[in-house]
Amino acid sequence: MASIYLLTGLPLLIFGLIFGTSKWIHYASLGIPAPTGTVMIPTLSVLLSIQLLLSAIEIDLRSVPREPLPIRCKSFLAANLREFARTVFKLRVNPRLV
Repeated sequence: MASIYLLTGLPLLIFGLIFGTSKWIHYASLGIPAPTGTVMIPTLSVLLSIQLLLSAIEIDLRSVPREPLPIRCKSFLAANLREFARTVFKLRVNPRLV
């Protein structure tokens, strides 16, 4: 889900910043106030993109491993060693030795 938030948040942010800046320069050079809709399109896209990016960061921070990596590696390695010994050497392996 975080990747979807990133894939939608970043383009929205870039669009809002570029569109808003270009319209601001355009209407400032004409000396007239920008219409409300022209102001709200980049405002909403920037606000929505910031929310999406913050949600992606939160999802990333919450997805921490619950079990330490060495424990998972040790059990994975032990299971694979037993399977390797059974298939290649056709031996019975004592689980306490592995």
